[in-house]
Amino acid sequence: MFKYFAIYIIRFLLHIFYILPVNKKKIFFTSYEGRQFTCNPKYIFLDIYKKMPELKYVWCLNNGPSEISDYDDIVVVKSDTLIWLYHILTSKVIITNFHLRGFLPYRKNQVILNTWHGGGAYKTVGVSNHSDKANKFWNKKVFQSIFPSANKNIKYFISSCKVFSDVMPESYCVPNKCFLPIGMPRNDIFFKNNNEYILLLKGRLNIPPDAGIVLYAPTHRSNLVDPFGVMNKAINNLDIEKLRYSLKEKYKKEFVCLFRGHYVYLQKNLSQKTMIDVSSYNDMQELLLIADVLITDYSSCTWDFSLTSKSCFLFCPDFDFYLAHDRGFYIPIEQWPYPLAKTNDELCNNIAIFNQEEYNDKVKKHHEDLGSYEQGTATSQVTQLLQEIFA
Repeated sequence: MFKYFAIYIIRFLLHIFYILPVNKKKIFFTSYEGRQFTCNPKYIFLDIYKKMPELKYVWCLNNGPSEISDYDDIVVVKSDTLIWLYHILTSKVIITNFHLRGFLPYRKNQVILNTWHGGGAYKTVGVSNHSDKANKFWNKKVFQSIFPSANKNIKYFISSCKVFSDVMPESYCVPNKCFLPIGMPRNDIFFKNNNEYILLLKGRLNIPPDAGIVLYAPTHRSNLVDPFGVMNKAINNLDIEKLRYSLKEKYKKEFVCLFRGHYVYLQKNLSQKTMIDVSSYNDMQELLLIADVLITDYSSCTWDFSLTSKSCFLFCPDFDFYLAHDRGFYIPIEQWPYPLAKTNDELCNNIAIFNQEEYNDKVKKHHEDLGSYEQGTATSQVTQLLQEIFA
């Protein structure tokens, strides 16, 4: 109770920033609350930066400028600092892919665009999250009491599919009218000819041009029962050598295995010695672009990867525990088009019997069932919107 009371007090005190005018030419970007220069905010920035150089650009990056150093006149701030408060509360437009801070008193003449960070409609979020952790700490009343200032000021919310637009108003307490049916800007990359770029990325990671790449990208767990222990067990249950052998038999070439940990965990979980750890590689879309095969579990990266028509397999050794204690799904996992395995033997068998034509048909139906909005034009549509806002 004291925590929620403190949020109200902080929000009230921060109204002092209202004496500062909103800069009508300033745009504020943040991805995963400042953890990375990545995801939809990155791809929107790259496009608008070229087309509207006259704007004042601010990025929230907690680990310093990194890749943003390649661009001139960018202000970089760390979250929860005084300069961060100043810029986020005086920017005309705020673009984020995550929850907005509930203690901030956003202003009526600010435009908040939430791009979200997951495509499709898979794991439940917000009010719909029924994990052990959510049941203990989270409910609709608490959500609405902490986040009204942020959510009522969200003017646009990017949607990847119709089902997402249907479930998120209730889950995230955002009006239906906010949703933009345009697809995710970060996924536009999959609609382009990327042959030369793929070779460049492979070279950057010291991977031979002709090598097959399997990307293992498990998601995080939100349950209370030793989440790191569960995560470690799930990751280290994967038999990499058996996986590589199965892939070699199926696709007739050698495979390099990359491991991408969820941003919440980063590199805390990996003990496998035969995987290349790319958890610190900021851009997940580039890893999906170069991967020939994706192995994941409950992650929405399956949605992004499905746009490539390349094979995706689910490896869920903690499946029963996850269903019993974690957040649940909007769409039952049995209805996803990706072959599911609970053991290494099942995974290898799924690879051996994999039929590309049947898989393509299932993915196509999945996109139709969810009402996909992905057309490869999301970035340009957002840029056009921003140009109108800043006109």
